[in-house]
Amino acid sequence: MSRYSDAEYEAAIEEMMDQPRYIADFIFDGAETEELVRLLLSRGLPFRDGTARDGRLLDRYNEQIDALKAAFTTFAHEGKTAKHASRVDAFLDYQRQQMEDAA
Repeated sequence: MSRYSDAEYEAAIEEMMDQPRYIADFIFDGAETEELVRLLLSRGLPFRDGTARDGRLLDRYNEQIDALKAAFTTFAHEGKTAKHASRVDAFLDYQRQQMEDAA
């Protein structure tokens, strides 16, 4: 049984994705970023200008972004320690403790 709801996990993972520390850990732990980097370096960023080329590029980027988000979510739910079930549990426990300390 999980200590947190699915919504709490989703919100925490979104916050973790915004923090360079977790992104660095994710990349260091072997995230499959090669395809996205290859796409970025070979095709550049989409301009969102409505052209067919841009639409195809956005589709490819969206596929890669979805794959990276799924991989990050898996990463966040791994990393069990003696005290925490996962990285996201440790993150949520830390947030909860900060709120309790502030109150």
